[in-house]
Amino acid sequence: MKKQNSKTLTSFLATLALGAMLSAQTYAAAVVTGKMNLWYPVTITWDGPAGDENAATFRNNRLNVTFTNGTTVFPNVPGYYAADGDAGQTGATAGNKWRVKFTPNKMGTWTYTAVFKTGTDIAASMDPAAGTDLPLVGATGTFTTTDMDPNATGFYKKGHLQYVGAAYPQFEGSKEWFVKGGPGSPENIFGYQEFDQTSDLGGSIAPPKNPSGLHLWPLHVADWKAGDPVWGGGTKGKGIIGAMNYLASRGVNTQYMIPMTYKGDGQDTWPWSSPTVKDIYDVSKLDQWDMVLTHMDAKGINKHYFMWENENSAYLGTGTTLSPERAIYDREIISRFSHCLGIMWDFSEEPSTSIPLTTVAIYVAHLHALDPYKHLTGTHCMANEMQIYDVNYGKPGFNAAFEQTHQLLTTVPHVVQGSKTAGSKMVVSVDEGPGTFDPGNPTKGRDAFWTVVMNGGIGHEAYFGYGTDGMRDCSDDNFRTRE
Repeated sequence: MKKQNSKTLTSFLATLALGAMLSAQTYAAAVVTGKMNLWYPVTITWDGPAGDENAATFRNNRLNVTFTNGTTVFPNVPGYYAADGDAGQTGATAGNKWRVKFTPNKMGTWTYTAVFKTGTDIAASMDPAAGTDLPLVGATGTFTTTDMDPNATGFYKKGHLQYVGAAYPQFEGSKEWFVKGGPGSPENIFGYQEFDQTSDLGGSIAPPKNPSGLHLWPLHVADWKAGDPVWGGGTKGKGIIGAMNYLASRGVNTQYMIPMTYKGDGQDTWPWSSPTVKDIYDVSKLDQWDMVLTHMDAKGINKHYFMWENENSAYLGTGTTLSPERAIYDREIISRFSHCLGIMWDFSEEPSTSIPLTTVAIYVAHLHALDPYKHLTGTHCMANEMQIYDVNYGKPGFNAAFEQTHQLLTTVPHVVQGSKTAGSKMVVSVDEGPGTFDPGNPTKGRDAFWTVVMNGGIGHEAYFGYGTDGMRDCSDDNFRTRE
């Protein structure tokens, strides 16, 4: 089992030590891997400062990479610490690998230039000039992207799902508009027993009926197919990967998820090696999350990714200036998962009782600024509280309203028309509301979906609610209960 690491060095001493290691060691050139087809991620890995899962590694180092192809430029794409380079499989907590994942949107030759900086809390800074430069061998190089794979599946046939100033998001490649339909539960889908360092701390919503209190998705193991992702020597991951396969087989194209539930309803999901450290990230667990999120791209399932929920959204502070821990949290998540083609960034589930309404826009803007691909960014709301959108029309990067509402006929057109009138058209969906997936009333979800889309919204993620089968939101461990 992976061992948790404690803070063993002060930030200052750790920075000096990492710089000394870089000077003393011999480094290999960058390694570029990937399919090299349009829309598939390209992974570039460098030898850099040796580190492990301690605060200094994540706070005091920053890798940014600029990608250029003719007139197309992606500046300062965030990179991340990758331990031994294969932590999702090995469980490693230490190593000297630093990585970026980039999804090219154009054929031809791409030039990349990496800039590695060190300095106290440099990872929290958006200033490209901040910090001290550390050289990387092979900091600059090229790779060539060919045409789309003719056998591509899911979103690999369509490209990035982006906000384009219209009422619907659009795939960058195929130019298709996106209408969504899928589960709004379980919100703690990543409270999965086979992810590293994942445990149930006793959430307020009933856990799955497994001894661990975590998801196992046992009845979806049979839906896993040879060649699908797996880890732990081939023994782990089949349940959750099979669950995604099942959803795709039913035509689902979106999934609601809150991968940070510490102090929330589920109390079983966080990106750190321990839920209380706030700045020590679990590299192997995040690699395993990435395997699932990337597979969802291949299956054509959008990730509605909530950064927080109401109960914990103030955990890293509520100031109008982001705390270093909050800024680094955003950077870590964006750096590891923004390469995904179908992903929407949701600041928080129900944040309006824990974060001031206008402060939410500051946090949304930070997410948007970090994301090189400009996916949708916005927030959920408490039931029927449309003021969180009303006061933020036109704020930087705030382009999506993920409504929780029981008044579909008034709240959906309220935001659709209100944002249009303000000159900053928002994408509107309903993601929790009256359209629960209730086995006792199978028309609810269908009726809610059509009410949303006929009033200008893009679709609906249906909450599992309190169904007659004993499965409710966090406790559901079998998507077939909503067949």
